[in-house]
Amino acid sequence: MKKDLLKRITLVLAFIIIIVGIIVFLSSSKGIQQEEFSNSNYSVKYDTTWKISESLDNEIVFVHNDTQSTIDISIADLDSNLYGKTLKQIAQNVKNKIEKEYPDYKCISEHITYLNDDISEAYQLLFEDGKRQSLIQIGMYGYKVFISNYTAENQYFDILLDSVQTINANFKIKYESVDMMDSRKIEETGYEVKTDDVDYSQTETHSYIGSNYKVTFSVPVQFKGNVSGLSYTKESGDGSSTRISITSENENLFTVYDEVMKNSKSYNYTKIEIQKIANGYLEGYGIKGTTNYGREVYTMLYALNDFNTLQLTVSGDDVTQNMIDNIKIVSFDRCGNYIDRTSVDGYLVGTLTQENYFSMNDKQTYISVDYKVPEKYKEIVEQTYDLGAPERARAFVIGKLRNSEITESTWATDSFYDYNVTINIALGSAETIANNDNLTYKKDVTIGDVTYKYYTSEYDSEGTTIKEAYYIASINGDGDNAKYSFRIYVSSLDDIPESVLQDFASVKIEVQDL
Repeated sequence: MKKDLLKRITLVLAFIIIIVGIIVFLSSSKGIQQEEFSNSNYSVKYDTTWKISESLDNEIVFVHNDTQSTIDISIADLDSNLYGKTLKQIAQNVKNKIEKEYPDYKCISEHITYLNDDISEAYQLLFEDGKRQSLIQIGMYGYKVFISNYTAENQYFDILLDSVQTINANFKIKYESVDMMDSRKIEETGYEVKTDDVDYSQTETHSYIGSNYKVTFSVPVQFKGNVSGLSYTKESGDGSSTRISITSENENLFTVYDEVMKNSKSYNYTKIEIQKIANGYLEGYGIKGTTNYGREVYTMLYALNDFNTLQLTVSGDDVTQNMIDNIKIVSFDRCGNYIDRTSVDGYLVGTLTQENYFSMNDKQTYISVDYKVPEKYKEIVEQTYDLGAPERARAFVIGKLRNSEITESTWATDSFYDYNVTINIALGSAETIANNDNLTYKKDVTIGDVTYKYYTSEYDSEGTTIKEAYYIASINGDGDNAKYSFRIYVSSLDDIPESVLQDFASVKIEVQDL
C-alpha cells in the first residue's frame, strides 16, 4: 500500500515539474527579440529571454530571466604547453580541472559535436550533481580556446537547451591570426638548390582534398599525375625520375616538423638542412635531406592555419630551384571532411577512390565509386569511427541529435542521430566482411549495374541496443577472392528502413588497371 502511495506521489510531482517547465518556457517565449553584443574580441547574438549579467574583454555571462539558469562563455589564448595537442586532449585538461575543483559534479557524457562554421568541432562534457546539470563545450579557433558553460536545474535543462545552442552557434571570435613563424624558434642552416636551363613555367592546375582542406596548386607540365592525384612524376631519359607528392595534416606546423625530423633517421639522410620558405600567402619551413647515394628530398611544410599543415615533398636526382619555384599554391579553402562535392537536382554527387597496392606480383588497380546522396543528409565534419583513409570514406547523418542515449566510449564520436551512415571502400569481399563482423545475410539486391548483399546486425552498448544495416558489393575480384568492397553501413537506435541504404546505393563502380 505504501509503495502504491509513493508511486502516486512521484507521478504527481513529475507531472507538476513538467507543467511548470512548460509554463516557464511558454511565458519566456512571448515577445522574444534578438539582440547583439560586440566588443573588440568577440560578438554574440542572443534572444531576450536571457540578459547579460557580466561582459568582459574575453568573457560574457548570461542569466535566464525566469529560471536563473546561466551561460558563461569565455575565450582564452591556448597555453603554450598545449600547442599541438588534440581537441580531446585539451578537453580532458579542462575536465580534470573541473573534477578537481568541483568533486560533487560527475561527468555523465562526453563526445565531439558541431558548434558553428568557425568552430566546426567542439568537445562536449555533461556534468550533474543530482540537482543541476552543466553542459561544457570546448572548441579551438586558431590559438584561441572557446569554452561555454551552461548550468541549469534539472527541470529546466532540456527546455532551454535549444536556446543555449543557438547562442553558442552565434558566438563569433574576432581573431587575428597568430604568426606561426614567430611562435617557435627553429635553428636554420639554409640550403642551396641547383639550377638548370629547363623551362618549368608552363604549369597545370590541380586540386587536393585533404584533412578538412581543399588546396588548389599548380605543377609544371613535365610532371604527370597518378590517378589518385596525390603524386606527380617527371621521368628522365636516363631512367631517373623526380616526384612531387602532397598531403595535409590536422596538426600544427611544428608538430609535423618534429615528426619529419624524427623520421629523418630512417630515411638514411647523411645531411639535413633547414630554412624558412614561402609559397603565395603561405609561410613555413623547408627541410632538405640528402641520402647517402646523393638523392635529394625537399620536404616543404606550410601552415594553412595555426592547426593545419600542408606538406609538399619533392624528391629525385635532378631537383632544381626553377622546378620548385613553379610548384605553386593557388588557393586553399576549408571544406567538409574529405569531400569535394557538387549538388545536382537535390543530390550531393561525389567519388570515392582507392589504389590497390599489394605484392609486386599483383596487378595494381585503381577503384572509383561514383555516388549520390540526398541533400537532407548532413555530412559529418569530424573524423568518425572506421572511416579509413581520407579518399576512401564519407560519413553522413540525418535526423535529430540523440547523443544522450548512447555512451560507448570506444567510438571516436558517440553522437547518434536518427541514422548514422558511412559509405566507404572497405578491405575484403562482402563475405569476408560479413563473417568478420558477424552479420546476418538477408538477400541480394541489384540497383542499376551493382549487386549488393544485404546484411543486418545489432548489439548491446551499455544497455542500449544499436541496430545496423549493410549493403556490401564486392569489387576487384570474384566472391571470396575480392580484395575490396563498396560498403554502405547504417547504424541507428531504431529499425532501419531499407530505403536509407538505397539512398546511398552506388551510381557506378569502375576498376582500372594501372
